[in-house]
Amino acid sequence: MAASLLAWSGLLAVWKPPTVRSTEVVNQLKNIVINHRCPSLPRVRRCKVGHGGTLDAFAEGVLVVGFGDATKKLGEFQQSSSTKMYVACGVLGVATDTYDPTGEETCRKSFDHVSAESMSAILPAQFLGDIMQRPPPYSALKKNG
Repeated sequence: MAASLLAWSGLLAVWKPPTVRSTEVVNQLKNIVINHRCPSLPRVRRCKVGHGGTLDAFAEGVLVVGFGDATKKLGEFQQSSSTKMYVACGVLGVATDTYDPTGEETCRKSFDHVSAESMSAILPAQFLGDIMQRPPPYSALKKNG
């Protein structure tokens, strides 16, 4: 029995596409594990599955998913892998109330004065090192948001 439980314990790197939420990826994987039809693996009724950090719904990238006892190691794994890289694209001169493309436009300004050189000069100073991200107004972290 112990050997069969070990078969369902481990970490998996999953590519999360944009517009799919991290919890949807976890739920899909959990359904695959529970409903698998592989005769050489034990059938499970419940399987603990979790992810090591939520990716924004509009982000695509690697989502680290833990199965079974490995879910306890997700936090430790995330702390030990300190190098992360982000690539972003956006629309200059427009702000929304949700800080994302789904929100209502709250401001529109000219960006004619912005050049590739000025962006290259300012971005490293603003986006390198430890950054405390401000959650958007509509967030699970905000009450009544």
